Amino acid sequence: RAIKTGISGYTGKEEYAFGDLTKSTVTKMGAGVVDAVHSFTGKEEYEFGDIAKTTVTKVGAGVADVVHGFTGKEEYEFGDIAKTAVTKVGAGVADVVHGFTGKEEYEF
Repeated sequence: RAIKTGISGYTGKEEYAFGDLTKSTVTKMGAGVVDAVHSFTGKEEYEFGDIAKTTVTKVGAGVADVVHGFTGKEEYEFGDIAKTAVTKVGAGVADVVHGFTGKEEYEF
């Protein structure tokens, strides 16, 4: 009962709904935070999960750039990173063998 009263007093709402504490905190923190959240999410009205969703989207774009830079492919397909890694490691091993043996191709 005490928790319910505390939450009700904090949010100003008689009944608690998921996200009310976060919304109230953002509201109470002031216009600076509201402006920062708006700037980050691009949304006028904050909804629970907006910051997390925006973060995932922004990180996803960065990851896509890194994957493209590593694989050289515009569109990622399952296995592209592993295939590229094997190719690059294989080329590196070939360079090491060539440097060590002086031969272009390795023979057992």
